[in-house]
Amino acid sequence: MIKRFVATLTIAATFAAAAPAGATSAPPLDASFTAYMGQIADAIARNASHSSNGLFYPASAYVALKTGRLGGLSPLTDYSGRLLAFYQLDVTAYYKRLFSKASTTYIGARFGTASENWIPAGACENNTGYWHLNGVRLLFRRYGQVVSVRVNSLITAGNRWWVVHLGPNPRPVNVGTVDGFAVGTGTLLPAAGC
Repeated sequence: MIKRFVATLTIAATFAAAAPAGATSAPPLDASFTAYMGQIADAIARNASHSSNGLFYPASAYVALKTGRLGGLSPLTDYSGRLLAFYQLDVTAYYKRLFSKASTTYIGARFGTASENWIPAGACENNTGYWHLNGVRLLFRRYGQVVSVRVNSLITAGNRWWVVHLGPNPRPVNVGTVDGFAVGTGTLLPAAGC
């Protein structure tokens, strides 16, 4: 198990834009979100690549989002064969990079609302709109220094955030890939992507 310390919340910039007309507001980036990031770090520390329930974007939400949008490919097939499969490979890659050969402790998460954007219905081959959060940083202490990795992409379903891409998307090869490893707290990304 991973040792828990008080997670840090870093807001990179104030972002006061309201949700577009007809959209619900984004779930807050607050203590519950910080706890969720700790759960993801814990799954990485345990190499729990097959325990995605409660952490990874739900299959039912993906099917609703993509039905009729994938050119004949079943959304459930795409979900299990690509999205979930990459998540599982990535958890193992993150584990190997951070924990397999070092004493590593999760110390917090770094994120901000300036990395958040609204994706409207119809964009990015989606049936409904959702909020997207780009590049949350998970912070660890490893060999006495702070290192960080990126959670590439989170989106909303219902009234909460879910990981949809742990590693990079797209990626050059179909293997588990650590996104944005850095010595230090790393750089937050601006709002972008789908």
